[in-house]
Amino acid sequence: MSNKQADYLSSVGGFSPSARFLPVLIGLGAILAAAVTGCGERPMEDDVVSYVSELVRGDFLRRVTAAEELSRVVDENDVVAVPYLIEALAEPREMYQRYSARALGRIGCYSAIPALIRATRDESDYVRYDAALALGGMDDRRVHRALIEALRDESSYVRWAAAESLGALRAEEAYPRLVSGLRDSSSFVRSASANALGRIGDEAAIPDLRSSLFDRNLWVRNAAARALALLGDNAGIPVLIRNLESTARERDQMVRAQAAEFLREATGEDFGFDPHGTDAERREAIRRWESWWQERR
Repeated sequence: MSNKQADYLSSVGGFSPSARFLPVLIGLGAILAAAVTGCGERPMEDDVVSYVSELVRGDFLRRVTAAEELSRVVDENDVVAVPYLIEALAEPREMYQRYSARALGRIGCYSAIPALIRATRDESDYVRYDAALALGGMDDRRVHRALIEALRDESSYVRWAAAESLGALRAEEAYPRLVSGLRDSSSFVRSASANALGRIGDEAAIPDLRSSLFDRNLWVRNAAARALALLGDNAGIPVLIRNLESTARERDQMVRAQAAEFLREATGEDFGFDPHGTDAERREAIRRWESWWQERR
C-alpha cells in the first residue's frame, strides 16, 4: 500500500448513518482497519491469482466470494487483478460491483479510474458510495472533477464519501463546494466537509469554519475545531474542551474520545483525560484543560 493510499484510509472518520447503511459501513470499517494494520500475513501471489480465476470462471456465489476476498487482501502490487475487477465493476450486480470497487481502491491502479468514475454514477447509492471512497487514493484531475460532482449526489452517504476523498486528495478546486458542504442537511456531510477544508489548508475557510463551531451537532463542532487548528487558528480549542463533557446519549464516550484526540493533535497536551474514566476523573482532567487554556487566551 502506498503512502497516499494509507493517508487516504487513515483520514476516513466516523459518522452517524441510518440503520440501512450500517452493514455496509461495518464491513467497510473492517476492510479499512485490515488495510491500515497490514491485513495479517500478505497472501501468496498464487492466492490472488486463484481469486482472480474464481472471479472469471466461478458460479455467481463463488465470484462474489472471490471479489470479497480480493477486496480484503489485494494491494498495489496485485495489478494482475485490475482488468478482471474492472470487468466485474461493470456488471449490474450490486454486491459484485461494491467488492470490486473496494479492491480497485486498495490496488490504486490509475487504469481503473474511468471505471470507478462511471461507478460514481451507478443507479445504486451503495455502489456510488464505494466508488467515491475508492477514488480517494488516486490523485488525478479526472478524479477531482468526478468527486466534486458527487458532492451533489442525492445520497448523503455518497456526498460524505466524496468529501472524505477530496480531503484525502487535498483537492484545492473542491474548496467552494466543500464550503457549501458545511451547510449540508446531513451532519456527517458537514463534518466531512470541515475535515476536508482543514486538510486542503486554505485559510480563506477560517470564517466559515468558525461559524461551524456553533453547529447543532457535536461531531461537526469537533471537526470544525480540528480543521481550524490545522489552519493555525485556535478558536476551536475551547469548543473541544467543552465537548470533553459531552453526554450525548449513548455516543457520549465517542464524542469525548474524539474531542480528546483532536486536542492532543492540536496542542500536544493530554492532561490525563480518559473518555472512559469516572465522572470525577474526567472533571479533574477537564479542570486542568480549562486552566491551561485560560493561561493562553
